[in-house]
Amino acid sequence: MKKIKYILTLVIPFIFFSCWDNCREMQYSAPNEIAESYCKNMIPGNYWIYSNQDNTKIDSLYYTYVPGEKQGEYIVKKMCAGWYQKVMKLHSTFFSETQLDVSYRTGGVDGFTYLSIGNKEFKNSFLLEFYPDKEKCKAHFLGEVLKMNYINEFKVGNNFFQDVILLDNTYILAPDIGIVQYVSYNQIDTFYFKKNGYEKNNY
Repeated sequence: MKKIKYILTLVIPFIFFSCWDNCREMQYSAPNEIAESYCKNMIPGNYWIYSNQDNTKIDSLYYTYVPGEKQGEYIVKKMCAGWYQKVMKLHSTFFSETQLDVSYRTGGVDGFTYLSIGNKEFKNSFLLEFYPDKEKCKAHFLGEVLKMNYINEFKVGNNFFQDVILLDNTYILAPDIGIVQYVSYNQIDTFYFKKNGYEKNNY
């Protein structure tokens, strides 16, 4: 009998404290719809083809995951919270001289989701803040933080795109595609979206 009581004194506290370890409610932050409309296809396996105005130069953009980084849902049980993230590299010939860091993450506050492309050496690095309320979205570019500049309709090359994001005429992003126009890193050419190739999204 004493042995049973001894076992219970060990087991009951363990069960009690184990219950406290379990989250009463998991707070998971998923990318909001506005962010996804511009960024959902930015994944490895997809590619985008561009040309300059007189078609004398062709460029492509594509992404690769950074090895060792968690991709997709990121759950931290001890914090009873979860996020979503993609940590990648952007590859191109004329967009930048080197590979650029790409982060697409949720922040867990008011549906906050952000996209950043660039690095310390790249002067045209930018960060876009997306919120469920379109009026709250912001753009960090060239040392300024501004309200997101949406254009209802914009011509890129021979194509018209709706609801584009304009970053000082250096970058233009469109829903379902992503980057549709950009100025080369040496400021010589502007490249326009021609076509893309998409694989099935993994995240």
